[in-house]
Amino acid sequence: MKHAFIFIIVLFLINLIISCSFETNKTFNDKVDYSRFINDKENGYSSEREINGIKFRVLLKPRDLMALQEFDYGGLDNSEFSKLKKKYDKHIYIGLNLSHENKELLSSIPNTKAQYASLNRRLLFEMNKYVYLYNSSNDTLQFVDYLYPKMYGLSHSTSLLFVFKKDYNRLDDDYLFFSVKDIGLNVGELRFKIDTKKILNPHEFNL
Repeated sequence: MKHAFIFIIVLFLINLIISCSFETNKTFNDKVDYSRFINDKENGYSSEREINGIKFRVLLKPRDLMALQEFDYGGLDNSEFSKLKKKYDKHIYIGLNLSHENKELLSSIPNTKAQYASLNRRLLFEMNKYVYLYNSSNDTLQFVDYLYPKMYGLSHSTSLLFVFKKDYNRLDDDYLFFSVKDIGLNVGELRFKIDTKKILNPHEFNL
């Protein structure tokens, strides 16, 4: 009886290891399926929060997703796509979407011209002062750049993309923390957990 119990436990552990290995190494060859998987918060790349009617969505964009956004799907061969993947493997890319009443922030938050100008300035030029990426030892990863495409009210959310240096010496912890200071929205400072495994061993896309 004791041996049978041990055998069952061993089988369970083997199946668990195989299952985890399969999930970690899962690959995709359909662009839509891959994008849908990464954007599904159940798969560990994104997280959401809502405060005072303002919705925050953080998305860790893995190397292959960034490469696909530049890649002329069907127009380049596998070697060209591999070059793009290497290009994007040097940094960590984090998307931040903010919306209020299903609108961009500038279309719904400011009540005066002064408030509009202040928020617009922060979004355009000062977001590097408001975001941080760090580990549990409070070691900060180097901020590189950010992108903020103005949509002039044509989008349902304000979208930003932040770029940090992929410093492997600071990726030993299970999680990183992406901190967003208040940019004048009266929501306080927000912190989002980023799964380090999704950075070091992300799901891949293959042609």
